Amino acid sequence: MNDNPNAEDFETYSVHIHEDAGRLPLRVVQFGSVIVIGLELTPEQRARNSAESEAALRRLREHIGKPGVKIERRPGVPLVYANKNMPGTVIRELNGRKEVGKLLKDGSFVSLLADRPPSIGPGGF
Repeated sequence: MNDNPNAEDFETYSVHIHEDAGRLPLRVVQFGSVIVIGLELTPEQRARNSAESEAALRRLREHIGKPGVKIERRPGVPLVYANKNMPGTVIRELNGRKEVGKLLKDGSFVSLLADRPPSIGPGGF
C-alpha cells in the first residue's frame, strides 16, 4: 500500500442508519467486497420468510424440473441450430426444408449446398 494515499485510493460508501439501529441488534453480511448491514430479523420474521420461500419453491417445482426450451415454430421464420456432425456449420430449417451452411458476421446465412438440393434423410444430419 502507498504511504501517500491519493483520493482515488479511497472508496465511497453510502450509509442509511435506521432509527432503531441503536436499540436493535444488527447483522453484517459480506459478499466479496460488498458489505450489507441491517437489522437482525426477529424469530417471527425468520419463520414468515422461511414459509414464503418454501411456498415459492413449491410453485416453481413443476417448472424447474423440465429441461429445454419450447420454441414456437412459425411459417417463414427460420430455426438455426449447431450442426453436431460438421463443427463450424449450422443447420437452418425453413418451411420444412433443411440446409447446411454458415452464419456470417452480419448474421446472414450462406448455404454450403447452394449448387445442389440437400439430400437429408429422416433424422437429419
